Amino acid sequence: MSGQQVAEIKTNQPTVGSLIFSPDGTRIVTGSWDGTVRLWALSGQQVAEMERHQGAVYSMSFSPDGKFIATAGNDGKIHVQSIETLDQLLNRGCIWLQDYLRYSPDASDDDRKRCKISASSRTPLFEPPSSESIPDSSPRVLPPPPPIPAIEVPGD
Repeated sequence: MSGQQVAEIKTNQPTVGSLIFSPDGTRIVTGSWDGTVRLWALSGQQVAEMERHQGAVYSMSFSPDGKFIATAGNDGKIHVQSIETLDQLLNRGCIWLQDYLRYSPDASDDDRKRCKISASSRTPLFEPPSSESIPDSSPRVLPPPPPIPAIEVPGD
């Protein structure tokens, strides 16, 4: 790494609040305060404009394979989109999730366990509708470590 500038991106977005590189380092995604999410080539050329949030984009993340982008915004929604097709795989907010868990006969105990709604931010945490549609994105919980047996050393 030389530390030299390789490109300059001119966005026309009012304020870019977040920026991330794809896992392979070939693309950049910017999120702005006006809700715009854009995909860029390293050359600085805009490749696509993705689904907008209604308010600032606060956080973004690529899937490990770089095929999907997840964004979270001030509107309380999480968007998950395919980078290749721009298809939206998930666009859900806390109101939908609360209603689903409260009223849907299809909401299972597993669904309720996967979803925790924070009282302060009311941001839902949940698995995608289909684990096949977004590879390697479902939450992982490590099992507890095995117990350490106690060792007693007799005294003199």
